[in-house]
Amino acid sequence: MEENEKKEEKSGRKKAIKNFAIVFVIALLVLTFFSNTIMNHSLPEVSTTTVSSGSVSQKVRCQGDVETAKDVELTVSGDRVVKEVLVESGDEVKKGDVIATFDEAENPELKRAEDELRTLEIAHQKNMIKLDPSYEEDYAELEKYRVAIEDAEKGVRKAKENEASTVYSKEQLEAKKQEMLNQQSVVNELQGQFDVLAESYGYTEKLEVIAAKEKELEEIPARIKALQGEIEDLNDKLNQEKTSLSLFTDPNDPDADHIYENIESIEGSIEKANEELTIISGDVYTQELQQEIDDLKYEIKDVTAVAQSLVEEKAQLADLEAEIEAASTADPTAVSVEDAEKALKTAQETYETKLRAIESKKKQDDIQQQKDDIDMKKEMDDLEAKRKEVQKLKDHDDTANIVAPNDGIITNITMKDGEKVAANTTVATIQLAESGYEVSATVSKSDGRLIRVGDEAAIENVWSQDASAVVKSIKPDPNDPNKNVVVKFEVKGSDISVGQTLQFAVGEKSQKYDTVVPNNAVKEDTTGNFVLVVKVKSTPLGNRYTVKKVEVKKLASDTTKCAISGDVSEYDNVVTNASKRLENGQQVRLSEKQ
Repeated sequence: MEENEKKEEKSGRKKAIKNFAIVFVIALLVLTFFSNTIMNHSLPEVSTTTVSSGSVSQKVRCQGDVETAKDVELTVSGDRVVKEVLVESGDEVKKGDVIATFDEAENPELKRAEDELRTLEIAHQKNMIKLDPSYEEDYAELEKYRVAIEDAEKGVRKAKENEASTVYSKEQLEAKKQEMLNQQSVVNELQGQFDVLAESYGYTEKLEVIAAKEKELEEIPARIKALQGEIEDLNDKLNQEKTSLSLFTDPNDPDADHIYENIESIEGSIEKANEELTIISGDVYTQELQQEIDDLKYEIKDVTAVAQSLVEEKAQLADLEAEIEAASTADPTAVSVEDAEKALKTAQETYETKLRAIESKKKQDDIQQQKDDIDMKKEMDDLEAKRKEVQKLKDHDDTANIVAPNDGIITNITMKDGEKVAANTTVATIQLAESGYEVSATVSKSDGRLIRVGDEAAIENVWSQDASAVVKSIKPDPNDPNKNVVVKFEVKGSDISVGQTLQFAVGEKSQKYDTVVPNNAVKEDTTGNFVLVVKVKSTPLGNRYTVKKVEVKKLASDTTKCAISGDVSEYDNVVTNASKRLENGQQVRLSEKQ
């Protein structure tokens, strides 16, 4: 029995331990659940959206009031006393309508302009009288220096010739004379040999025969051509005679006898010419003639050799005679070569100095001419401008009255009857009817970069089919040039009127992008633009959400969406709103409203 009690007691302790363990685990789970729930409620709550592909239209929207494109301010050219103002503000006027009349007086502006024009014309006429620079005297003097150089060069040559002729001493000159006598002996001996051989061989006669045969050889082609022409002419005559003979019906007619005689004579001449042509055109004739020439030259070859030697020795004798003649007739008082060359150098330097002076003078004259041309052009421009000013003053002479230059509406009158107005003072303003309409609108500098001059703009609050608008100019906003720009539109349309407020949409057309998010998903700090991407991690107690800061670049944006690029892909979730400021890597909880 005691043993049973011990078993029951032991079993009861195990059961109590088991129950305690179960209660402990349940309590741990309950505490964990409540701790996670409490922690989740303490985390920042965020709203997210999914990154997707889509189209973004970079249109800029703005508005402004309609104005006329151009106003004209009317001024008077001189002091005036108003006699009567004929219009009021708001009046519609036509081109040429009188705006006001003045007490008649001389137009001082016109008189002043005419006086200035006369002064300019007189000055221009005086300047036109200026003569072009002349260099005739300078070049005439330069020519004298050039002639002096030629004379000096002749002096150098003469000095060198004189020096060459006096290079021999007395003894050398006597030696040269003896050399000349020896050379004369050689020439005389050769001349004697030549005379004997020439007479013995009939040298002169054979030379004449050789010359005649060489001439005959050269004339063979001409003789052949002449014979061919002669034969051709004889054949023509023969054909003519045969044609004449054919006209006789009776061949025994006595009148035909002389024709037979002519034909016979012509045929004989043709036969003779052909025989001669055959002879001289053949190689045998030419070869025989050349052989005769060669034989004759061979017969007199010894005489020819002596004749050649005689010519050479005579040439040496002539050179010796010339040297001795020059040495014998040299002028001992002639200028030395050194002095002659100094004189030449002086003449050349004088010539070059004068030439440089002329070139320098011409260069200075050219520079002055360029200056004069510039002055003359300015003078002509001033003259033409003054003529236009005078003509304009004449065309718009307002001494008696002032008129409307174009159709339009008077928007401002600053003069009154009897009042004195000063020159160049605005007395009235006309809003031109034909100038069209303009609208100026202010946009941010970043939006201004999306717009180009010439872009067409849609007018969103006017539905007329002929209404149109084009960007005319884009300029910095004078009130805030660092942040804004002023866009001016040129507007047309039948329903457009001055003072009307127009709303515009202008910019690039829609374009498709891979990663598009709402504008409020893109944040900005000192490093640039970024998005907060939500990252999910699974745990035994559920999903944990953290945010990761990803830097991005704006590619395009409109009023609601923005196309971005960076380490972001389609289907990522990004934060659009948060209950408090978030840090990179911070744990968050998702909004229950999503």
